[in-house]
Amino acid sequence: MAELKACPFCGGKARLCKSVLFSAHAMVKCTQCHAQTAEYSQMDMENAIWFATNAWNRRKDSYVFYDNNSSI
Repeated sequence: MAELKACPFCGGKARLCKSVLFSAHAMVKCTQCHAQTAEYSQMDMENAIWFATNAWNRRKDSYVFYDNNSSI
């Protein structure tokens, strides 16, 4: 599992929450401000953790933005 980044809102520590009902569920939640990802439901826990971790670790600077007004 990838290491969780600090909370993008308060800098708090992130915690992975997992559960299994009819399928595997995972989400990441800040221990200080309680910001959280969506709950990801997958057939296996490894995939659920992967989706939740990647959603939490995604940051604005990881996207590529294009200026539609610039000339090519």
